[in-house]
Amino acid sequence: MDFSELYNLIIGNPIYLAVAALLIVLLVYSLIKKFVKILIIVLFCIAGYVTVLYFQGDKQTIEDVDKVLEQVDKAMKPILEEGKEVLDQATEKLKSNSVK
Repeated sequence: MDFSELYNLIIGNPIYLAVAALLIVLLVYSLIKKFVKILIIVLFCIAGYVTVLYFQGDKQTIEDVDKVLEQVDKAMKPILEEGKEVLDQATEKLKSNSVK
């Protein structure tokens, strides 16, 4: 059987086409799932390596980590302030509703 015949058979029959599409979707899903697992393991190993360097006192690593932590702190301050305001407003609403 030639590949063009197989292709025409799959395209010509909706049941075969649905099965082929399902198999392709499952294949892509499993590949993405494996890639994500590998990515998480690699990121965990990199984080462990940076942690070891940080606690051993590598000057460049300490400077880099401190810069990253400062940038995260700057980015989180507005978010935390906004969240605090929202929580305060929600607390006031709950208090006013419970008094009634």
